[in-house]
Amino acid sequence: MSLSARIPEVSLNIHATQRNPKHLNLMIRDADSETMVLMLDSQDVAVSIGSSYASHASKPSRVLLAIDRTPRETQSLLLITMGPSTNTSDIDRVIEALLGIVNRLRHLAGVVVDENEHVK
Repeated sequence: MSLSARIPEVSLNIHATQRNPKHLNLMIRDADSETMVLMLDSQDVAVSIGSSYASHASKPSRVLLAIDRTPRETQSLLLITMGPSTNTSDIDRVIEALLGIVNRLRHLAGVVVDENEHVK
């Protein structure tokens, strides 16, 4: 099952097919990047913040702003890079960890997801 099928309001900041399949730049609505990184790190999942196009992670990427991401949306970005030894169980573990974290962050923020999978 795809990540976007498991976590509502996730979008790619890179081309869906014309990209390195081991590199994901995600925007996860209503989930703070820094908090996700810290929470994933506590579960031994290493990811990074922002965009590979940004020279400084704390500044919004000009590239992402040019593709109509708002400065607020750029604070919900997560970079996931898989290495040569990454396997399916590793990916499943990251998805499960991320699902729990995003659900927790959205719950704490009072964000409600309706039955049609849209964030209110």
